[in-house]
Amino acid sequence: MDEATLCDRIALIRQGKFLNIDTPEHIMDAFGTDLWAIRAQNMYALLQDLRANEQVLSSFGFGDMHHITLKEGYSAAQLRCELEEKGHKGLLLESVRPNIEDCYMKLASQEHE
Repeated sequence: MDEATLCDRIALIRQGKFLNIDTPEHIMDAFGTDLWAIRAQNMYALLQDLRANEQVLSSFGFGDMHHITLKEGYSAAQLRCELEEKGHKGLLLESVRPNIEDCYMKLASQEHE
């Protein structure tokens, strides 16, 4: 969806329903929560542990990283410590700006709540 950022306006659609119509910049600005990119040596085990963690709101594979959101009051530092205790090696955890795909995944998952 990188091409979407080149458009004046975009529509995010899921199963024929409009999730949002706006400029790419406004859609990304409206993400509304911190987004983190994380990776480790064993990405599959990392994804399993992230999805099992009740403090992780969302976790999606995104290239060579997983993009995650955390519950309010739970810090990235706490997550890092817990993952290191579980034996994850080579952890990289950094704050990232949401892109259009992140916004689509968030809006689409809210449709199921």
